Amino acid sequence: MWSTFVPYLPNTILPGALSFVVAVAAVVMARLGKLSEKGTKFVGAISGWTATLLFMWMPVSQMWTNFLNPDNIKGLSPVSMLLAMIGNGLMIPRALLTRDFMWFLGSSWASFFYGYGNLACLYWFNSISKEFFLAATAGFELWIGMALWRDTVVHGYSSPFTSLKELISGS
Repeated sequence: MWSTFVPYLPNTILPGALSFVVAVAAVVMARLGKLSEKGTKFVGAISGWTATLLFMWMPVSQMWTNFLNPDNIKGLSPVSMLLAMIGNGLMIPRALLTRDFMWFLGSSWASFFYGYGNLACLYWFNSISKEFFLAATAGFELWIGMALWRDTVVHGYSSPFTSLKELISGS
């Protein structure tokens, strides 16, 4: 992640080394019983959240690269970005149904930013047609709307925002 901004930040292994030391210390403390129950659960969730955050960083670095060097976007496949949007979007209803916030955050972020965000970059730099972009936009909006609507029906709520509030708050 750090290397994404190397022209603006110094090239160093300091963030990775610091993260490694903190992670090893947390695991050792958990194994020695020096952490509370809540702390142990937190250490157990670190790997899942780390994977999710790294997964979420991919579109940011891709769009940052596109912004710095727009010629790179010519090598980006619109069909691959559409498939990324569809594939990650297919997991949003599952995350809503099971109330898995980490899964919802990762799949939503990837759908919006990795798939749709890169399609928007492709459209902005005239690499895809207006029709392709509008069709992808309409399909994406319909899918998100349908997922929220069906989840509302399944759980017997009157508003899709109730489902989202319940998912985010964990209740």
